[in-house]
Order: sequence, then C-alpha cells, then structure tokens
Amino acid sequence: MEESKNSSMNNYAPKSFAKEEFILPEEYRKIFQEYFSGKRSEHLLLSGTEGTGKTTAAKLLLAKAHSFFEIDCHQHSTAKNWKEGGNGWKALLVSSDLTSHSLSVEERENRTIKRCVLLEEFDAISSQGVFKTLLDKSSDHGVTCILTTNYLGDIEKAIQNRCLSLEFGFPSSVWMNYEGEKFSGARNQIEEDLQDLMINILKKEAPKSEKLINTLEIAHFFQSIIKNNYPSIRGITMEMRKWIIEERIDVPSQYLESNSRF
Repeated sequence: MEESKNSSMNNYAPKSFAKEEFILPEEYRKIFQEYFSGKRSEHLLLSGTEGTGKTTAAKLLLAKAHSFFEIDCHQHSTAKNWKEGGNGWKALLVSSDLTSHSLSVEERENRTIKRCVLLEEFDAISSQGVFKTLLDKSSDHGVTCILTTNYLGDIEKAIQNRCLSLEFGFPSSVWMNYEGEKFSGARNQIEEDLQDLMINILKKEAPKSEKLINTLEIAHFFQSIIKNNYPSIRGITMEMRKWIIEERIDVPSQYLESNSRF
C-alpha cells in the first residue's frame, strides 16, 4: 500500500509548464513558453533553494532540444576540464548524443531548441572565469546552456551577466503573514496556485474526503503546510503524503473549525 502510494504521489512532478502542474510566477511561465516556441535561446541561470523546481524546469527544456547533455559540475570543477580539449569543453561544444539523428520530421518540428546543455550546481566550478569565453562560444554554436545553483552569490557577475537569471521560490521569511493580511501580487497568486495543486492531489489520492476537501475548513491546514515547507514545492507535495491514509485525508483537529472527520 505504502509503496503504491509513494509511486502515485511521485507522479505529481510537473510534466509541462502548465499552471495546474508547475507553480511559477506568471512572468517565468511566459519566458519558458517562449523557449518552447523558439522565441528565446539565451543561456539561463536558475537559482533558488532545493526543491523549488530548477532542475525540473531545466529538464523540460532539455526535452525540447534536438540534442542535449547533462553535466554534474562537481565532477568537472577544475579549469582543465573546461579549457579547449578538456572533457567539459568537449561535452559542452562537441559531444552529441543520438537523439537528433533518430528524430522524425514531426519530432524535429516540435523540438525548438538546437542543443541544450544542463550544468547542475554550477557554483561547484572553481574557475568560472573560463566560462566567459565558453558561454560566448556556446551561443555562436547554437547551444543553450542552463546553469543551476542553490547559491546565487557564488556565481561570478560576468557569468550572471551572460545569462537570463531566474530565481525560484520567494524567501520564506517574506512569503506571507498568515496571522494577518496577505501580501498582494505574485506571492498571493502563487499561494492560490499551491492550494489548487494541493486540492487536485487530494481529490485524486483521497477521494473518500471529497466533502472535507470542498469546504473551507481545510484552508488553515493548507496554509500551515505551505508556511512550513515553502519555498520547497517538493516539500509541500511530500508533506501531503503524510496525511493521506487509505484514500482519506486525516487533517489534525486544530486545523478544522469543527473536530469532525469526513
């Protein structure tokens, strides 16, 4: 039962940038859709804490590329990896996989990015100065590089200036005041999107609790989970799993206006 439930919950990893799947500021969603349509091709720098969706977003873009490559920067951290002829240099500019050769005409039309390279945890690279030239060369070769990091402050300004920088997850310290008035704008919009995501999960995983899910009684429970786990979208989703028992959501009584169970 538990193994099956865990597998089912893991199915909620976003498979697209659609609003009902991927929790993002709308301006970010528009940017990613422009990559999907081929209107954008500049390098990306995705920053933010763990679980906020950086790698998920990057891999959705990789799936739109004719060819792609993933690089663990911890394994390619020194300058020699990135100087001409080094393994990292080859992976970025020379290496290719068989994906582009096996695509049908229709698949090629649906993949709007020529080549995409994901550099995970880019802050691990000790000699980032080498990348000033490498990023410029990549652009000339039609390569879109996606850099991810949990520590934006560790990325040299020269690298940041060569990328479109998107920060995932507003800091939880300024996210929302649950005891008083909610902040307006993007944070409020994201909180509403998160609650919609949680409701959709519960309706699929806990159908025996439909009456509870469709009432406002569960709102304080949702807000508590968001407050305790944000900005980790993964953490919020995983927290929901704790309270799903035999297709039923077991909300602690302190979060309900009445102590009844449904």
